[in-house]
This record gives sequence, structure tokens and C-alpha cells, in this order.
Amino acid sequence: TQWVVEDRSPAGRPPLERAGAQLVEDVEPFERMKLRMLNGSHSTLAYLGYLAGHQYVADAIGDAAFRRLIHGLMTDDAMPTLPMPRADLESYRDRLLERFANPALNHRTWQTAMDGTQKLPQRLLGTIRDRLAAGQGITRLALGAWVRAEVAFPSTMVDRIVPATTDADRTVVAEITGVEDAWPIVTEP
Repeated sequence: TQWVVEDRSPAGRPPLERAGAQLVEDVEPFERMKLRMLNGSHSTLAYLGYLAGHQYVADAIGDAAFRRLIHGLMTDDAMPTLPMPRADLESYRDRLLERFANPALNHRTWQTAMDGTQKLPQRLLGTIRDRLAAGQGITRLALGAWVRAEVAFPSTMVDRIVPATTDADRTVVAEITGVEDAWPIVTEP
């Protein structure tokens, strides 16, 4: 558990820090960190894990290919978009990977993937937007968004969700999904 509380109590407050709460001036960077690192990677793992036949998130992250994908998504894609110290982000990433691997949590991939149309913008698209604006790649993020979009929307919506692809993006899609010709749906008009 992690409690981050914006410390703006004009009339005083209970000693929340004694219970482990982190008191900060601005909670927004922590909210963005949670959405992009925890929720974005959790959704991506759920979408892909479900399609690969994994019933639980712990099973999916137990697959070495999925663990590399999610580690890279957090480290290389999400972390550079967050205005926080790298060491804090690495520690958070490591705790998340441990959490995802915990079989006692019983997070079912299909449950985590439910209502993705409501979750996708906050969890993946903000990171995609920031990386594209900085001229950075979106391979892993595009894969998560593409899989969710392709399952949920007509192909015309996919074009809007993932506007930029590269040969590397196509290679990742083919390696993970085993579908060589899936990516043109995203790139062709």
C-alpha cells in the first residue's frame, strides 16, 4: 500500500505520517506515476496475458517475455515522462513487479482488462502523447493500446489511438502476438 496525501490542511490534520502516509505539496506527480507505471503496465499485461491464455496477472508476469515487456514499458517508456527522481521510480517499479507476481492477489486478466475503453486514456495515451511530443518511440505502449483498441473498437478507431508506428513496432507485435500481418490495420488508411 502507498498513501500519498497533499498536505493542505488549514485547520490541522491527524498525524497521517505515523501510519505511513507520505505528505507532499503536490499529489499530481504521484497520481501520474501510479496511472502510468502501475495502471498502464497492469492493463497492458492483462490485455496481452489474457490473449496468451493466462488466467491471472501473476501467471502472465511469470512469463519471461511478458516480464521483459512490462519492465521495459515502466523503465524505458513511462519513467522518462515522470518528473520524479529516478531512484524513487526504480524502487516503485520493482515493488510493482513483485506485486504483479504475487499469486495471492488473484488478479484475473479478464477482470483487469474490463472497461478498458474507460481506462486506456489515463493509463497509456498520456504517456504515448508525451513520448511522441518528445520525439521518442512508443513500441511497447503502442502494443498495449493496439491490442486493447483492436479488441474493442473498429479499425478506424485504432488509427486514431496509435498514430505512429515503426518497423520496430511491427516486430514487437509479431513477436508477442505471433501475427505477422496484424499491424497494417493500424498504419494503413
